[in-house]
Amino acid sequence: MVILNKQKWGIFYQTFAVFIVALSIGCFLSIQKPLENDELFTHISSVENLSYTQILTVKIAEGNVSPLFYLTQKGFLDLIQFRLPFVWNGDWFVKDIPSQIALRCLANLFISLSITLVFFFFTRLYSIWAGIYGALVSVSSFMILTYWVVARPYALWNFLTTLQVLLFLYILRCSCSSKKAWWLLIVTHFLLSLTVTFSAVQIAAVSLILLFCKNERSILRYILLTIVPIALCLVYYFAAPKYAFFFTDSPMQLICASFPKERLALVFLFGIMLCTMAYQNNKGRIISTLKDPRVAYFAFIGIMFFLTAVLLGIFLLKAQGKNEGFPLSNRYFIYLTPIGIIAVVLFTAEMWRALKGKLGLRVFLLLTVISLLVFRLWWSWSLVRKSYAL
Repeated sequence: MVILNKQKWGIFYQTFAVFIVALSIGCFLSIQKPLENDELFTHISSVENLSYTQILTVKIAEGNVSPLFYLTQKGFLDLIQFRLPFVWNGDWFVKDIPSQIALRCLANLFISLSITLVFFFFTRLYSIWAGIYGALVSVSSFMILTYWVVARPYALWNFLTTLQVLLFLYILRCSCSSKKAWWLLIVTHFLLSLTVTFSAVQIAAVSLILLFCKNERSILRYILLTIVPIALCLVYYFAAPKYAFFFTDSPMQLICASFPKERLALVFLFGIMLCTMAYQNNKGRIISTLKDPRVAYFAFIGIMFFLTAVLLGIFLLKAQGKNEGFPLSNRYFIYLTPIGIIAVVLFTAEMWRALKGKLGLRVFLLLTVISLLVFRLWWSWSLVRKSYAL
């Protein structure tokens, strides 16, 4: 019992250290990066100049009118009594360090929490090394680095997706019915539906896998988990103004910004191998194999890519001619970032376990994942360093 308590406190201290390091990095990045046009427009038109009632009654003049980000941002800035200390005249970049720190506090908090949650989950589930690997994979992700300190809804969306996926994995792995985890997931789905309308995709995918894999058949629970949050997403979608847009990046480029090609290849390779092992362990029983948490998560990734392809197809049908409206941004697919991060860490840790006693294969696995991690760290930082003046 004493040893277990020491282990729990050890993980707590390690997790707290990761959180402080992540916050410190985010604070440094906030200072380095001038405020951007989009951040200032969002702050002035959708946060500072609107009342709480106006935010809740969808008076937001943006493509996303889901209120959670604007409410939390306004509440935090009111709490610290912050008001923009300068008049913005439409400049694309503005250097004002106090404003950079204040406006980006919550974005930094949400990304730091995302990294910390990944570290904590895999440290508890596997080892400290799996947790460190998870934190490094997070930091090496282009979308994490790009939106770490952007005062818009994307950091909140990333955090809630991370929380959603980790709760989803926990429920899949739990042999008993954990009511607390289910209710936390329901709350997370509600928060997602109040953050961005696109979250309907991930809410539907998680609910579909749980419906198949778990014996939980409470109609009320699935109504709260799925139907109500998706209905909220639709309400905010139809209430939002519609703007013309066009493609500058290909669909593959839009996806790979959040789920890089080498990460996708690694997940696909390890996923197929783990599914094969699960099939053999279950002696060819298809249903039992599909309910294996590793197989279920692999299926979840497949469903997410299918639904993302459907979204992209709709965008292609609605796209206008070039330069009519605004370019479709890769940030609309940021939900794929935490899904990919967690998949890489989960499948790598499971492959490491599966190769127990096979030293040569473990060394090869270690060299492969370290090489890919170093490459992604270098490549992502090289892409974003200009925006941070590094």
